[in-house]
Amino acid sequence: MRRFISILAAAASLVLAGCSDDDLKVPAGVSVEDVEMYPGEPYHIAGQGFETGDLIVFESSDSQYRFQASVLDGNVYSDGADIFLPDQFIYELEYRVYLVRGIQRVLLGTAVFHRGLMQEFRVMSSNIRVYGGDSGDKTSPHFWDNRKAALISMYKDKSPDIIGIQEAYFNSQWLYLKEQLEPEGYELIGRSIDNWDDEPDMNNASQVVGIVFKKDRFSLIRWGVFSLSETPDEPMLGQTPGFGASYKRQATWAELELAENGRHIFMLNTHLDTKSDEVRKLELELILARIEMYNTDNLPVFMTADWNMGATSSVFDIIRDSFELSRTTAPVSDKTLGTFNGWGESSSFLDHIWYSSGKGVIPLTYKVVNEQYDPEIEYYSDHWSIYSDFQY
Repeated sequence: MRRFISILAAAASLVLAGCSDDDLKVPAGVSVEDVEMYPGEPYHIAGQGFETGDLIVFESSDSQYRFQASVLDGNVYSDGADIFLPDQFIYELEYRVYLVRGIQRVLLGTAVFHRGLMQEFRVMSSNIRVYGGDSGDKTSPHFWDNRKAALISMYKDKSPDIIGIQEAYFNSQWLYLKEQLEPEGYELIGRSIDNWDDEPDMNNASQVVGIVFKKDRFSLIRWGVFSLSETPDEPMLGQTPGFGASYKRQATWAELELAENGRHIFMLNTHLDTKSDEVRKLELELILARIEMYNTDNLPVFMTADWNMGATSSVFDIIRDSFELSRTTAPVSDKTLGTFNGWGESSSFLDHIWYSSGKGVIPLTYKVVNEQYDPEIEYYSDHWSIYSDFQY
């Protein structure tokens, strides 16, 4: 990291070294002031006369650090220009701010960039396995009633702030999670895949692919569900699985406000199909289109799921330019541990947490929860839950 900062600073230094102060004028009405900044958010320099391609160079007062940012196409306005500070930018220092155009430069002013309050939170993805386990044998340790207490113990132990839940049957599992987690300060949002009524028919046993979050850590702004099918705005009752999938699929989304700094995030939880990459690609394309539809403020997105494919799958190629995988970016990571245990018969990488790149989200950890929470129940599910700690 230090070497990268040094290289970046050296590049900015070379830019300054080769510049002259002749002819280039300070843009009219320029204002450079002390400001509180959040990583990933634009810094607006007031003034008229900025151009696409201009370089803004920041040189600390002691000349120890130099950083640069470009004015990109579409970020020039009548009252100034927006730039994005580099991820490696060092806050709480006084900087001289230069405009560099070609081989000319001009000093715009000095300012201290204070880093805004970052909230740390834990995002978990948790496939709890359907009610019957595999065989439906009520004496099996894989049967829901025999392992559900161990699952709740895991949640209490790891204390995630947000959980994306997959495979929770409404009657037998989702209502149990509500009963157990609401007293712990969680709110649960989600609807049955087949029936989107607020109080669906209690005979309805279809799954909920829901979101759970701590009410003291987030405020719910809005949320919704959509089907992974050719008719995404309709529940799946009486329909066949969408896109030729093996099972009916759904996604739940929510806009949440962070309690500590008031910033907003966009959360999506889903479960892609088992049938084929072709089906999963159609499902993922729909998810991306729906994120664009609902996430109108371009908030950072967090996606949890049992994706039923490894992160190297070509299906994910359509998101690699805009999303990061926490398993590979977090500095502390259980990156070698599989997530699908198959009751001890597998160690596949099927569960992933993706988050928006370039939005100022900082990953801290990635963990696979492969611990035992009941001496008689080795596996609380056939998937290990995973979580990542972030700052934003």
